[in-house]
Amino acid sequence: MAEGLAVEGLSVGFGGVRALDGVDLALRPGEIVGLVGPNGAGKSTLINCVGGQLEAAAGRVSLDGAPLDSMPPYLRARRGVLRTFQRIAVFPELTVREHLFVAVRARRPAGTRWSELVDRAQPNEAEALAIEEALDRVGLRERADVAVATLPLGACRLVEIARALVGGPRVLLADEPSSGLDPREAETLATVLRSVAGQGTGVLLVEHDLAMVAELCDRVVVLHVGRVIAQGSFAEVMADPTVQRAYLGHAA
Repeated sequence: MAEGLAVEGLSVGFGGVRALDGVDLALRPGEIVGLVGPNGAGKSTLINCVGGQLEAAAGRVSLDGAPLDSMPPYLRARRGVLRTFQRIAVFPELTVREHLFVAVRARRPAGTRWSELVDRAQPNEAEALAIEEALDRVGLRERADVAVATLPLGACRLVEIARALVGGPRVLLADEPSSGLDPREAETLATVLRSVAGQGTGVLLVEHDLAMVAELCDRVVVLHVGRVIAQGSFAEVMADPTVQRAYLGHAA
């Protein structure tokens, strides 16, 4: 059985537009793969298909050889496919700690009620430990009991990362996670992603900051108008004339 995430022949269309056209991609445990390309290349569409937020017209997504295609997002999350979003997706009225409690408690079997997640429940010992570890890893312990509505954008990005980490990801889908971060927060993010990969989690990173991609990624996949046009090391793909034309309109 193949280990890790596999995307095979994935295609998505919106009207007459092919957002993805036969995309193949592999992500091994402990590997950080950068998914880059010009605006409109299909990067977020691919992340949404893997996470289950979008249904593909054709193709297959599997984890360790087991198909995920029929699973809704919450079941994929329970299998270990966790994600962050390009647009912040948080509950403004909850504190940072409550966000992480909801995430860790949501991994329980179906039937758990909202009141059991937050209102009248307390984390057990294992849940509390996971929450505290996640807070420390993203540097949010001092803000743990602050309502997310009061936090700046960069801190909300880190809340999303922590929420994914507390779920015990086997695959982390990170969609533009550095957007809105200041340099210190971006360095914290990079440290967290390295740590996550070091513990055996595969990270698929969609990122506009090419310096971060160059620093973090073991391998880079370049999308253009829905197709993979190059993959390899960062230096290899950036030297590819096809990639240069996609980004610059001409080869350098």
